[in-house]
Amino acid sequence: MKKVKKSNICWGIITVIILNAVLMAGCTEKNETVSQSVQELTSEKQDQDESTNNSSVESDEPDESATASSGKPEEKSPEELFDEYCSKEYSSAFSEDADATEMLTKEDPVDLDNDGEKEFILRNPVYGDRYYDCKDGKITLLADSYGTADYCSYVTYKDATWIVHSDTTHGGREYYQFDKYDGDLNIVESFNLYWTAEDEEEKNKTYFFNDEEITEEEYNKYYNEIFK
Repeated sequence: MKKVKKSNICWGIITVIILNAVLMAGCTEKNETVSQSVQELTSEKQDQDESTNNSSVESDEPDESATASSGKPEEKSPEELFDEYCSKEYSSAFSEDADATEMLTKEDPVDLDNDGEKEFILRNPVYGDRYYDCKDGKITLLADSYGTADYCSYVTYKDATWIVHSDTTHGGREYYQFDKYDGDLNIVESFNLYWTAEDEEEKNKTYFFNDEEITEEEYNKYYNEIFK
C-alpha cells in the first residue's frame, strides 16, 4: 500500500474548506435575494391593498359631478317658463315700434281659473288679452281674443273670476259672454248679457240675459253688478 503524502492531504483539506466556504456564501446570497424578493412582494401587496381600500372609500362618497350630469334638469318656475316663451314667440311685439294690432304688454298675473294659482297675461290695446296657464313645465293658452268683435278681458263677479269675450265697438249691438273656469281649464259655468237694435241709431233696443229677454232696468242692474 502506497503512502499518501502529507502535502497532498493538506491540499485536499484546504480545497474542501474553500468549497464549503464558497457554497455557504452562495446560499447566504441566495437567501438574501429571496428575502429581498419576499419583502418587495409584501410591500407591493400592501400598496395594492391600500389603493383598493382608498378606492372603496372614494366610491362610497357621492360624486357631485356625476349626480349633476345624470340628474334631472331643474324644473323652471312658471315665471321663467313664461318669460322664455315670450322672448321666443313675441320678442318683436314688446317693441315700442310695433304696430298697435301686434303690440303686447305683460300684465300682473291673476288667478283666472279659480284654482288659487295665478295665470299670466299678455295684453293688446286693440284686441284685448291672452291668458296663459304655466305649470308642470308647460304653457297652455287659456283664452284669447279673436278680433274687435271678440275682445278678451276678465272681471270678478260673485267671488270668482270670469273671462269675458265682448263686442262693444260695432253698431247695432253690445254683447258680453262670461265664462268661469276651474283649475283643469274647463268651463264650469257661463252666461251672457247683451242688447241688440234694429238700426245703427240704436233707438229701439232689446235686452237679454242668458238669451232671455229682460227690461232695460234689469239689464242695467246686471251690468252694474258685474262691472262695478
